[in-house]
Amino acid sequence: HEKFLRLAPEKTFVKVVVTSGTLPSELKKAAALTAAVCRRMPFFIQPVTPTAGLTPPSAERLSEFYGLAAGRLDDVRILPQLHRQWGIK
Repeated sequence: HEKFLRLAPEKTFVKVVVTSGTLPSELKKAAALTAAVCRRMPFFIQPVTPTAGLTPPSAERLSEFYGLAAGRLDDVRILPQLHRQWGIK
C-alpha cells in the first residue's frame, strides 16, 4: 500500500470503509501508513451502509477513529456511502 501511495498522482485520497468490527488498531495503521507518505493527503473514513449483515460502527467508535486519524493527518473526514443512498450498487 505504501508503495502505491508513493507512486499515486497528486490528487489521490485514501478511503477506509469501517464496520462495527473494524478495530482501532486497523484504522491507526491505515492513518500511519498514509501519514508516512503525505500528511496532507485527504483521508476519508466511511461507515458501511447496513447491508448483508454488515453494521456501521457506533458514533463513539467513529469519533475514536476520527481522533486516531486526525492525530496524524491534516485532512480527515467522515463521509457516508453516498452511492448506496442514491441507489447505486
